[in-house]
Amino acid sequence: MIKLKNISKSYGNEKILNNISLEIDQGEFVSVVGPSGAGKTTLLNIIGTIEDFNIDSSTELKLNDINISSLNDIQISEFRNKNIGFIFQFHQLLPELNNLENIILPAMIGNHSKKSYTDRAHELANLLGINKILYKYPDSISGGERQRVAVARSLINNPKILLADEPTGNLDSENEKIIMNLFKKLNSEKGLTIVLVTHNKDFAKISNKCYTIKDGKWN
Repeated sequence: MIKLKNISKSYGNEKILNNISLEIDQGEFVSVVGPSGAGKTTLLNIIGTIEDFNIDSSTELKLNDINISSLNDIQISEFRNKNIGFIFQFHQLLPELNNLENIILPAMIGNHSKKSYTDRAHELANLLGINKILYKYPDSISGGERQRVAVARSLINNPKILLADEPTGNLDSENEKIIMNLFKKLNSEKGLTIVLVTHNKDFAKISNKCYTIKDGKWN
């Protein structure tokens, strides 16, 4: 499902990731923890195909048995849209769109039929308890509700892989618990492969495996 081999990332003379290898099977829930600046987000962005890495004869990034380095930019964008869902620490909702429009945006980009992605959005809204705020705008709802809208957006295209970067970092304990329980449900009941970056040790404990990164290396 996800295979990284000897992945490094440098900015100038600074090495952010140093020879990282990792394999994640379909349906696994993996968390990555470590101090700020350790390379967690960079690693997640590389898995998500939104950031490149140092390529040589020993490196490899495979997702769903596809060698990502063999794809051109258009193919990578199409692959990402169909297969990967992202949840960020800051919800990244567009304030000029209502919540329903924010949720369906990736599906509109992917040229799905309007009825199919609208039905899917309402299904996710019911699952996440946000069906009453779909026609409101992000600035008029709470932080916890905004993050749940962001979760719905990440799931609209039925991705095979969900990548989450500190998804509870700005939430109170009640909303944090809601998101944690949702992740457990998506993994156990839907078989969704999840890679989670978090400082939250309780959140990390609900994953199948937990890796620690420090100074760009596994610790």
